[in-house]
Amino acid sequence: MKLTTILIIAGLCVTSGDIVLALWAKQSRIYLFIIGILLNLAGLMVYAQSLRLESVGVATALFLGINILAVTIMGAIFLKESLHLKQIFGLAGLVVAMIILEI
Repeated sequence: MKLTTILIIAGLCVTSGDIVLALWAKQSRIYLFIIGILLNLAGLMVYAQSLRLESVGVATALFLGINILAVTIMGAIFLKESLHLKQIFGLAGLVVAMIILEI
């Protein structure tokens, strides 16, 4: 599997876990906590596989970039969190940095 695919899968697992944990923080339902932890664990296990293909610095930067981008978008969609112009520019810069790392 390609590095980008592995990191996208890992990032989306962790992102989903983060969103579920945010719901748990608001609703205090134990099943949300368990699902959130399991999703985060699955994402970290997939991320660990990416270290076979890339150096730890580059793999971690891409993994965290994907996670930050995805959790921000999902937080805006599912948790109705607002995005300000400064944050949008920061996310755009993050995307540019990730593209440069992949070249």
